[in-house]
Amino acid sequence: MHSPVRKPLSSLGLASALGVLALTLACTTSDHTTNTPQNSTVNVAPAITAQPAGVTVKVGDPVTLTVKATGTPAPTYQWAKGGAPVAGATSDTLSIAKAQASDDGSYTVVVTNAAGSVTSSPAVVAVNYVPTITTQPKDQTVSSGNEASFTVVADGKPTPTFQWKRNGTAISGATAATYKFNTTPGDDGFSFTVDVANSVGTVTSTPAKLAVTTVTTTKPAITTDLADQSVDEGKDAVFSVVATGSNPLTYTWFVNGAQVATGNASSYTLPAVKAADTGKLVKVTVTNTAGSVTSKEVKLTVKPAQQTAAVLELLSPTADAVVTSADSLTIGGNYRSSKGWQKIGFAFGTKAFAWNATPEDLAKPVLDGLGGKVGIANLKLTPGDYVLVLWAVEADGKQVISSKSVKITVQ
Repeated sequence: MHSPVRKPLSSLGLASALGVLALTLACTTSDHTTNTPQNSTVNVAPAITAQPAGVTVKVGDPVTLTVKATGTPAPTYQWAKGGAPVAGATSDTLSIAKAQASDDGSYTVVVTNAAGSVTSSPAVVAVNYVPTITTQPKDQTVSSGNEASFTVVADGKPTPTFQWKRNGTAISGATAATYKFNTTPGDDGFSFTVDVANSVGTVTSTPAKLAVTTVTTTKPAITTDLADQSVDEGKDAVFSVVATGSNPLTYTWFVNGAQVATGNASSYTLPAVKAADTGKLVKVTVTNTAGSVTSKEVKLTVKPAQQTAAVLELLSPTADAVVTSADSLTIGGNYRSSKGWQKIGFAFGTKAFAWNATPEDLAKPVLDGLGGKVGIANLKLTPGDYVLVLWAVEADGKQVISSKSVKITVQ
């Protein structure tokens, strides 16, 4: 086997090889790692290492919120309240020298650099303040036994509590914004205040004065008493009383001892009385808060309805008449009776009316009511002589009556 032939390096090749070696040695450390050029920088996005913490303060106290963050390059800061940027708050600390109620709210901070941004968790600043009374309780004047009511309107943080006082002494259970109670004459002249308090402080209302007036109540008295009533059958019986006394007056009516009505009516009516109502006894009791009084008991008498004689009369025609068969007749009549009617109608025959003569009946047989009119229009007759009457049977069926008759000649 032949050995490889080695060719000697030329002077130019040797120089190139040495240059490469020298460059390699210059760029490689003893632990064989490559150096980074010293003027190169790597950016790192911000990271919050300590979140801002919420605080609770009083009005006028200082407030400091702080955030801690890292990042390359060094980050910038912008604080916000309720999402709105806070002017001038661009460092890692937000400072308020003297907190006001308007500073109350939720704060965040945005930390930013060239590599990105991050927003902190919310930090709540609670600014508490002593209560203030916006509407003072007012003086009251009420009648004894009626309700007195005192009210206060107040603001504060935390939400305030209330304690009402009478002449400087706390009232048990009176711990709402409104205090109500029923008055007595002994409450007249008392002064009422209310303490409005929270953890920051207490404020006391201006005094409200109570004036209690006494009302004298007069017991009822009857000045015009009930009177016996005598009423025609079918009419209304009205009983009335006149009474004095402090209002309201209540009237309770009794008939034969049984209560039939109560209210503010000073009269009572028995409608359309009948004979069976005779002898009923009526009285009334009048009442108010001071007492009551009862009228005398009075009696009802029902007078029977007056009986009137039955009346039947022809209204058309009223006298004998002569007509032609071409004429259209209109006949009419008037009827009246206190008994009422069982039948009523016209009889039209060829001879004078008689109940047993079975005349021609030209009207419907039944009419209701005590009186009225009845008639037939456009009646045509054949030639001949006729007798016309109005006839009726009264309601009791005992009497048949007829009107005066007229003669009608049809040519």
